Amino acid sequence: MSADSIEPSMGGESPVPEPADRRDPIPARGDLDVVGLLMAVATVALVVAAAWMRFGPTPADRIEVGAPLPPLRLLDLQTEESKLLLGQRDRVLWVVFWSAGSASGPKLLGELERAWRRLRAHRGFTLAAAAVEADRPDLVRQVAAASRASLPIYLAGPETRRRFSAGGADPPIHMLVDSDGRIAMLSKGSDRDTIEHMAAMVEGWLRGLDPLGNTRFADSSRGASRGASSTGCGGPGREIRPL
Repeated sequence: MSADSIEPSMGGESPVPEPADRRDPIPARGDLDVVGLLMAVATVALVVAAAWMRFGPTPADRIEVGAPLPPLRLLDLQTEESKLLLGQRDRVLWVVFWSAGSASGPKLLGELERAWRRLRAHRGFTLAAAAVEADRPDLVRQVAAASRASLPIYLAGPETRRRFSAGGADPPIHMLVDSDGRIAMLSKGSDRDTIEHMAAMVEGWLRGLDPLGNTRFADSSRGASRGASSTGCGGPGREIRPL
């Protein structure tokens, strides 16, 4: 048998070459365009999802008793500079969301001022009265000036109001944060009974933190008017710092 001969198969038939038209077909140009379009759409969707997770609205935090205090971003009433309030160990925080455009706002400032004068001397205490009208700072300044309050007053922007479910803050919303940085009490109201109840809780915690500082409570009301501004820019208990 010559070298060019074809060896017959087991069935006695010679192999038949595969026709050219039976090879794997090349995708049509239209098919390639569809695949490319789908891949582009998927890529854009992934990019948009990543951007939303990075720059989109912050998910609402768990604002309930026992939960850690999330970072609280406020605006300075005078300069509108961004401030950050953080829960700290061995410090007691009292945050109040209130509305300068409501009837409860001025009433709150009057009652809250009494508590502030009683508690402000303690170095472990922080108070922040955050008005929800960040877009109307002149109104807040007017109400604060009329109240002659020396307590620290700030503005709560839209993101802060959403994050802490402050809404219109009428009636005012109180949030006490204990010395472990956890939300210990949530309440609403501008009446004297509500404020006195909150102040009594704060005072009890502060006495536990610094038993030797008890005498400062007795003297704080007499010296409350010294060194205080009408917008609360100062005071021993202030622990809000610029970003």
